[in-house]
Order: sequence, then C-alpha cells, then structure tokens
Amino acid sequence: MTKALVVGSGGLKGAFGAGVLAEWCRIFGPNYFDAVFASSVGVFAGTFYLANQPDTIEHTWRHLVDGKKLVNPLNVLFRRAILDLDYLVDAFQEEKSKLDVKAVFESPSRLIYVVTDFDSGEPVYIEPTPQNIFQLMRASSAVPFVYKPVQVDGRTYLDGALSDDLPVEQALAEGFDRVVVITNKPRGHTKSAFGPFSKFISPFLPSQIQTLLKRDRDRVRNDGGENLEGVFTIRPDQNLLLRSAMDSNKHRLNETVQMGIEATRSVAGILANTT
Repeated sequence: MTKALVVGSGGLKGAFGAGVLAEWCRIFGPNYFDAVFASSVGVFAGTFYLANQPDTIEHTWRHLVDGKKLVNPLNVLFRRAILDLDYLVDAFQEEKSKLDVKAVFESPSRLIYVVTDFDSGEPVYIEPTPQNIFQLMRASSAVPFVYKPVQVDGRTYLDGALSDDLPVEQALAEGFDRVVVITNKPRGHTKSAFGPFSKFISPFLPSQIQTLLKRDRDRVRNDGGENLEGVFTIRPDQNLLLRSAMDSNKHRLNETVQMGIEATRSVAGILANTT
C-alpha cells in the first residue's frame, strides 16, 4: 500500500498542522509516507516532518512566530512585508530553528510543494531541490498584499492556496492508495482560504491577483476529502482559538499546537490498525 500525506493552508492556523506532524513524527517516524504534498503554510510542517525534526517545528510555532515576529502591519512603514517570510526562512537556516536539508533529501519519501503560477493562475506541483527549497517555501506562502510574488528558476509564483489549498485530488491522481489529510478547519468549514480579507485588499492589487482571489472566493472548496475513498482526515473537533490566519497571540498559538498534538494521539491507534 502506498501512502501520501497532504497538509494545506491556514496562515498561523498552521500551528495545528505543526502539532499534528510533530507528534506524528514521534509516534510513526518520518518515513511513514511515500510522499508529502504541501501547500502554503503546510510546507513548513511537512518539510520538518520529513527531516525528522519534530522538536524543531514545534519550538518554531510555540516560540518564534508570536507577537510581531512574523506578522507586523507596521512593517509597511519601513517598506517591509507585513508577513515577514524572510525572517522565518532565515530562521530555518540558522541554529535557532535550522532545517536539516540533508535529511530532507536523503528521505525515501517524495516532497511536493504547491505554488500558484503568477501568469496563468494554475497550480504547479514542484519537488524542491537543495538549491531552491527555501525560495520555494517563500513562494508557496507568498500571500497577496502581505508578501510579494516570488521568482524561482525564472518563473513567478504566489501562495499555493490560491490554486490548490489542500492537494488531496493531486495525491489521489498520482495513484496513492491511502491519503492522510491534515486540515486546520473543523468539519463543515468550506470557506475561502483568504475569506473576506481578499475582498478588502483586491482593489489595491494587480489585475492578475484580483482574478486569482475572486476565483478562490467562488470555488467550491474541498472539505478535507473525507468522502473520498482511501482518505483519512485529521482536523480539529472544534474551532481553533486563533481568531484569524494572522492571529499571532502566543497563548492561542501554543494552545493550537497542543490541539494538533492531542489530535494525533487520539487517532494514532486507529491509523496503526488501518494503514
């Protein structure tokens, strides 16, 4: 049986997925899946999972993204991005939260990031290399208005959530028998990845991005793939304490990480017997 992991969007609500995968790595190890498909904020937890660094990704979400460290509206006064992905990706290359790049690429599992092509608006599924992995991390989380489009190998990309926020169908299309999906949305949540925020910012953005945001609002969204054969979804059983994708309150972030840890513990026995 071939198994794939899918982990998707949510901004700082990605703390839930970080908790899930930190605990998953401790229980099942980093080689449980044959492939990891990650979109938007999911690229961070998915990559550290494959690197066998559960403590590092948990520490990052508990201690390095709260307050104004990652999200700061005042950054615009200094011509810096509101969402400071450079700070986060730099941390992944420094000792305080360093990604073991060698371990990622020695893993027997494939790693696939979703990015949105700036010109066509279509999803692009890319397997990063040691040379472009950090730039692709920026690209897959480049939320319009709060972070600029990112160039990688001559192409321009935006946040993967604009075109495929939870790439369940891509994983199934590639022939995986079992797909485990991590979503930070409780059951029944099918709203746009960017919500009313996109209506507010659209008039200030280039026409190509306005079109992408409108399409995101109009699209009928995947609810975690729970009705699809071979798909098992891990999600919160209630609304997260985090009030929005940009909520950087330290207490609420820590509680969200813990919710992810507890969610994994609650399904570990079930999955051990079914996959």
